[in-house]
Amino acid sequence: MSGLNLLVISEIIKSLVQYTLSVTLFKQWYDAKSRFLTDIQLQFSIVMFTIASGEVFDVMMDSGIVEKVLFLYKIRGFILAFGFTTLMFLTSYVWLYGRKILQVFVTCSYFYFFNYSIWNSETIGEVLRWIAIMIGILALPVLISFIIWKMRLIPSVSKPLLILGTGILITS
Repeated sequence: MSGLNLLVISEIIKSLVQYTLSVTLFKQWYDAKSRFLTDIQLQFSIVMFTIASGEVFDVMMDSGIVEKVLFLYKIRGFILAFGFTTLMFLTSYVWLYGRKILQVFVTCSYFYFFNYSIWNSETIGEVLRWIAIMIGILALPVLISFIIWKMRLIPSVSKPLLILGTGILITS
């Protein structure tokens, strides 16, 4: 079996696992007695769904179903921007609790700059570089939140969910 086939197969498996996690987390959120848009299950569900959808683009391009063109990388980046913006929303909700205007500003700014950077890129390499930069910008506050939680200063968050969220950023 060639290396390309193994790559495509691994991307398909990865995408299926991510979709499964997304549906599982969404179901946990939906079945809860009370649901809020800030619930970590919903936020991680959205992030996992968008990452899995980005993987579908990778599968189609790596298998030759569609050509690797700049426009498709920009669409893939837009999908990822939506997902990671939900994680920025969750992070800003934790860090800026009670400051709704600032939460909205930070979240919208992140989404705007993520998309502005992608749509103004002139090469596939630039798109990929901006995606990595924007995920990196988000990784720092999420990592700090994880460390604070680990020190038991944020006790109410489920350990498996927080580890999953940190894992999402690391594997993206």
